[in-house]
Amino acid sequence: MSHPFADFYRGKRVLVSGHTGFAGGWLTAWLKLLGARVSGYGSPPSTRPNFFDATLLDRGMTSIFGDLRNREALADLFAESQPEIVVHFASQISPERAKADPVEAFATNAMGTVHILEEARQIDSVRVRLSMSHGF
Repeated sequence: MSHPFADFYRGKRVLVSGHTGFAGGWLTAWLKLLGARVSGYGSPPSTRPNFFDATLLDRGMTSIFGDLRNREALADLFAESQPEIVVHFASQISPERAKADPVEAFATNAMGTVHILEEARQIDSVRVRLSMSHGF
């Protein structure tokens, strides 16, 4: 007997921003188990050990390390992966980093969200956009 989640996600092209973080990493692992074709875009893991490395999460998916403010790189990933579902989990939420450089944290969160949503708006393949970013 199949499961409705597995039936829905099997073969779907899903882009997850922040796939290297804790929440985005768990979502990515779950989507892969359900048979989704996952692409991820995010910063390299900032701590060692971390969930991303420990689970070898980048196997069987497209994993891109990059800055959300780099709209060209995002546009290339959207064009290449043609996602049907986009989940935005990426943000600059480290309290230490945000306190040390609040302008940088705001720029990353605000413009990162704008760039993800704008690229999702411009690609005809996208059917669902979810912003789960802690920054906004």
